[in-house]
Amino acid sequence: MPVNQGFFEIINHFTYKPKDNGLPVGIYKTNNGKFGAKYCGRNLETYSTLEQAYRKYAEKKEEVIKRVAEQYKSIIPQELYDALLRYKVDIKNDRNYKM
Repeated sequence: MPVNQGFFEIINHFTYKPKDNGLPVGIYKTNNGKFGAKYCGRNLETYSTLEQAYRKYAEKKEEVIKRVAEQYKSIIPQELYDALLRYKVDIKNDRNYKM
C-alpha cells in the first residue's frame, strides 16, 4: 500500500467537518428529541443525552483510529503510531459544539 494513501486515511479521521446546528461532529438530534451518534457514515445508537451519544461517538472514533494505526504501523513513523494510540476524543475540542 502506498505511503500517501496511508497518511490520507489517517488524516481523514482528524479533518474538521463544520456544522451549523451547534452539535458536536458525529452527533445529531432525532425527531423524538434523543441524540444519535454517527461515525464514518454509520449510525451507532441513540441516547437520551448528548453526553451519552458523544461518549459512544468518541469510543468508536478512538477504536477506528487505533485500528488504522495498526494497519499502517509498518509505514508510519513510530512517534505517529504512538500518538495515534494515545489519542483521546474530547468534546471540549469540537469547534462545532456550542455549550
